[in-house]
Amino acid sequence: MAAEELIIKYPQIKTVSENFAIVAYGKLGGYELNYSSDLDVVFLHNNPSELVHYTTRLSQRIVHLLNTRTAAGVLYNVDTRLRPSGAAGLLVSHIDAFCQYQQESAWTWEHQALVRARIVCGDETIAQRFTALRTKILCTKRKLTQLQQDIAGMRQRMLENNPLLDLKHAEGGIIDSEFLVQFAVLAWSNKYPELATKTDNISIIEILAESGIIKSSMAQRFAEVYIKLRQLQNYVILRDVENDDLDLMPDNNFIRDLWQLWIGNGE
Repeated sequence: MAAEELIIKYPQIKTVSENFAIVAYGKLGGYELNYSSDLDVVFLHNNPSELVHYTTRLSQRIVHLLNTRTAAGVLYNVDTRLRPSGAAGLLVSHIDAFCQYQQESAWTWEHQALVRARIVCGDETIAQRFTALRTKILCTKRKLTQLQQDIAGMRQRMLENNPLLDLKHAEGGIIDSEFLVQFAVLAWSNKYPELATKTDNISIIEILAESGIIKSSMAQRFAEVYIKLRQLQNYVILRDVENDDLDLMPDNNFIRDLWQLWIGNGE
């Protein structure tokens, strides 16, 4: 739709759109959209430099359409800050530059984000290159202690920046559950590459059991707690509960204990 609208004024958009792809991250990438999820996306292209201007126009138009205001509110809030260099970076990245950034400059948290990243539409060549890159990065052998430190450090910074705790941010909550899955993928995909084949948390938890990394009973409990947290989060959103949703927190000792077992304080 975005390309069709722009082609009328900019014929170059036809070529641009044929060498363009969208990567979904976060809840969209992990097939877990809820009633208030942002759309975390990254735009990639394989166009020559003289067409980059039109590639940017196409990306901007897509964001504009998704941000359309309706009678019920904004259609979707689009977040593009997971692109290389965040808000300071280009809105759309050439696939070559994206691959170089991820392999040479990306932080651990950016590799965590790749766990739930997938191509949702666009050029097949770009899709293949992105998928191959994602697999390579997730299956890279890492120093376990450094990974623990990086993830524990990122979690602590998030806690400091979100003093108002809720089901998502509280210890043993949704973020801790998601970080544990991401830690598992980054820590053990080198030995168990099947962990890097999925982007949704429940499937990854199942693979952890199938690979023998955790017992089946442990995986079942992990999945149950995570699903319960997500269900409660949706309940809170729909009922517009204000800042007291921690009263709904299920028994999260499992998540706390697993965090201490796998990551600890990162020391």
